[in-house]
Amino acid sequence: MKVKYLILTLIGAILLYGTAVYGEDAFSPEKAYGSYYSYERLDPADNLDKGCYTVSNGNEINSKALFLRDIQMTGFKYNSIKKVGKKYAVVSRINDGIECFGILNIESFEEILPTEYSAVEYGDSSSPYEIDTSYYVISKGTGDNNKALFAQGAFVTDFEYNSIVKNGYTTIVSKKTGNSIKYGMISNGAGNDILLPLEYASIEPCDELFYYVAAKDNKDNGKALFRAEKPLTDYIYDSIDVNSSTIVVGQKTEKGMLYGLLDKDTLEQILPVEYSHIDKYDENNDIKDEYVIAKGNGINNNAIYKDNEFKTGFIYDTIDKYGRVSYKTEAGKVYYGLIDMNDYEIILPEEYTSMEAVEGGYMISRTGGENSNAFYDSYSKKILTDHIYESCEKHGTVLLVGRKTEAGMLYGLIRCSDSTQLLPVEYTSIEFDSTTYHSFCKAVKADGSGLYWVADENGTVTNIDSAEEYENLLEKYRDEDIGRIRREEEEHWWIENSIEMQSIIG
Repeated sequence: MKVKYLILTLIGAILLYGTAVYGEDAFSPEKAYGSYYSYERLDPADNLDKGCYTVSNGNEINSKALFLRDIQMTGFKYNSIKKVGKKYAVVSRINDGIECFGILNIESFEEILPTEYSAVEYGDSSSPYEIDTSYYVISKGTGDNNKALFAQGAFVTDFEYNSIVKNGYTTIVSKKTGNSIKYGMISNGAGNDILLPLEYASIEPCDELFYYVAAKDNKDNGKALFRAEKPLTDYIYDSIDVNSSTIVVGQKTEKGMLYGLLDKDTLEQILPVEYSHIDKYDENNDIKDEYVIAKGNGINNNAIYKDNEFKTGFIYDTIDKYGRVSYKTEAGKVYYGLIDMNDYEIILPEEYTSMEAVEGGYMISRTGGENSNAFYDSYSKKILTDHIYESCEKHGTVLLVGRKTEAGMLYGLIRCSDSTQLLPVEYTSIEFDSTTYHSFCKAVKADGSGLYWVADENGTVTNIDSAEEYENLLEKYRDEDIGRIRREEEEHWWIENSIEMQSIIG
């Protein structure tokens, strides 16, 4: 009974959705606003269900109104309407030749801030600790110290600041006095308490929430690390970078900038400030702190550091985030290799004169010159070919290889799983047409003769005699693959929705 109820409910929902979206009564902005001067959707990315439109009844100033589908929600009194945040729009009106700004709630269509201000700047603190992270910096006039913070429908501060930047549960503010600007920090909580007074030369938020770098004077090695209003270090650093478990600190010295590491929890020194650079190995990885560290400014002075130990010696000239390393000789010759970034073992020794990243792996060469490349497959972690090719491209389970000859570039195919040559290097062109589960290939020789084949997802290859049969199979397998994808998506959809409906109806 429950299953029958579930099926009928889902079918009804689908039919209702189709009627609402595709039926004869579907909303048409062209039909609704065709008699007006102009119209445009108000940020449809956030308003697909609302259908908000800015409609103008002429080309004069203050001629725009806000409509909800074909219902007029405001008068034709705005000069501009710009959607910001989830439920607000910044609106403006020209008064005596001056454009003045305010804020409109597009759910109640009421002005929560009248159009009386010289500027309204939208911001987003992106804090997971706040329900509504959007805020506005409101300017009153055009002079210094004329800004106030407006958040969650109300003014949070007076018009007394030169700049305002909300960050998590705090806000960094500044005030200009004479020729200098001083920074401070206030809380976003009830009362907006002063956390740091307006006496700092700079306060900068870190990528890690709650952490700040502050300086009392604009001088070298004068910065300290704060967590909210609490200082964690002395004012002895020139740069501070907080990561998931470590802090990279830098100081200016007679030898230039030098860097070291602190433990984020204990603030104890892990590495002294004596390295020429400490760079996050993969800046997009926020979980692990892994660094490329250089000792000195010479060649082959880079090592990888992680978990409070050096994973390699200071033996590489460069290290990239994919594990490709280089070694430079005193004569300036560069050799490349690969290391495994899981166990830091050498995959390919530093003996290759070139190593070019291609899809699925690398083209590598020991000697340079024409027809000297081999293909290293990153998946199988092995070299699939000899060093006899000019080009290598991976296409699914096969490798397209090319070699320069007196007749020009000629191509062939190699199976990746066992390095078997499927097609000899004697074709002037080899074209692929791949679906999700099948790969189709058309190879043509210089005399115009061709060969056609299809490979399935298991790597089984079937040769085809004619172009007509090839085209027929291409169409057939495309349709089969599309149908298979749709079936898999439908099965996944029904499983997910069945579980959800069962939980609802008990």
